[in-house]
Amino acid sequence: MIAVGVALTAGLAAAAPLADDQGSKAAPGTWSTPGTAAPLRPVLPARPATFTKPAKHADFNGDGYGDIVVPGPGWGKDPSRGLSFVEVVYGSPAGLTPSRRQSIGPSTSGIPGTAYGAQMGAAADFDRDGYADLALESVEDGGSSVVIFYGSATGLSGRSIALKGPGDFSFDTLAVGDFDGTAGTDVVVTGKGECWVFRDITTKPVPGTKIPVTGRIGAKIRRGSVGPGSVAAARAPVVADVNGDRRSDLVLVVATPAADGEEGEDFWNAELRLGTVNGLSTKAVGFGNDQVSERPAPVAGDVDGDGRTDVIVTGPETGTITAFLGTAGGLAPGKQIRLPFTGEVKRLAVGDTDGDGKADLAAFNAYTATAVLPGGRGGLDLARAQRFDKATPGLPAAPGNDLRGFADMASLTDVNGDGKADLIVEAPQENAPDQDRVFILPGSDSGVTIKGATAFSGAALR
Repeated sequence: MIAVGVALTAGLAAAAPLADDQGSKAAPGTWSTPGTAAPLRPVLPARPATFTKPAKHADFNGDGYGDIVVPGPGWGKDPSRGLSFVEVVYGSPAGLTPSRRQSIGPSTSGIPGTAYGAQMGAAADFDRDGYADLALESVEDGGSSVVIFYGSATGLSGRSIALKGPGDFSFDTLAVGDFDGTAGTDVVVTGKGECWVFRDITTKPVPGTKIPVTGRIGAKIRRGSVGPGSVAAARAPVVADVNGDRRSDLVLVVATPAADGEEGEDFWNAELRLGTVNGLSTKAVGFGNDQVSERPAPVAGDVDGDGRTDVIVTGPETGTITAFLGTAGGLAPGKQIRLPFTGEVKRLAVGDTDGDGKADLAAFNAYTATAVLPGGRGGLDLARAQRFDKATPGLPAAPGNDLRGFADMASLTDVNGDGKADLIVEAPQENAPDQDRVFILPGSDSGVTIKGATAFSGAALR
């Protein structure tokens, strides 16, 4: 549910009406540009724009502070109620400021008229104007669309483009990158076992291309007497420059169902396609046999500071991750790490929490435990790991005992502009949305810290 530093979660706020235009409907398999779009409510920058081109990651108004996205309560509801699908909360010197936000809902221009929700954000500066832009999945009757809202000096604007997949195609993961190293940004989506790439997006529509996946088809492996079947399914993408050539590369986690069709007997691995001057290589290199799983989605960051991006995937055993370090030739063999908490890993996030130039990893389980593993010269450093949970002294208290949704949203994003990523995690209360909490633990010279930890409630976004 999290992609490229933009955090998404559920059930927080209601949207004021923004526009009467319901957005034009794209023909299947094509991009469309909606009609004249009314801008969203302006959000002035917290300081004069200090943007660079391309934009600082997830900074939609160019003021140097990272912003986050949280879905509102409109998911699956009657669109005529006007409830927001997502809320964009803007950063400031004091961190996240709930009063400085924008609502995107069914009445927002660019959102298709049949939409009943939006999820999965990815931030990128598509038009290279110094303001980050937001790509969302619009979930609709009969499929889904990618909707890109463009940033501006007053936050996300009414300018947008949208993609409708072929037929009833819908997707469940989204990532962005630049596979040929040119000025255009590429979007990757996966759904129903398929992977599609839309290349060199700036301000106009582009067609999509289906990417084949091979998984472990034909591999001479067995579980008992059963081997892999004849169809492989793309499950989760992550974009990373693993060889340091300034072109994005694509890693897909792939499941190859067993030949006898028994559920839960998939043969897992991952595939790497390097970026080239012509876009993604047609050659896929398989790796990570039985070392990866699909959930949560994999993440990428330079955890050893060598200028190449590393890929971290949930491991096959409960409470483990597998780290694949980038090298000049691709990815090194995976290293399995057991996290300092029990239970399944629910979400992963990467960011530089101490400003040392190396990415750190935050891992969350379903029982309010969070582990932060700092990056180091050899990769993730388990010996220096931090662990937080609901009993950690100094943390703002959760309002209730319903913690089933803990870490539905989680992110490492620099929301106060100090150059260090802050840990942001949500603890929703399913039957009491006003009591939802979003916790912010600041980054510091020593990593994530309790000092200065804050929280805001769902009621603050109403």
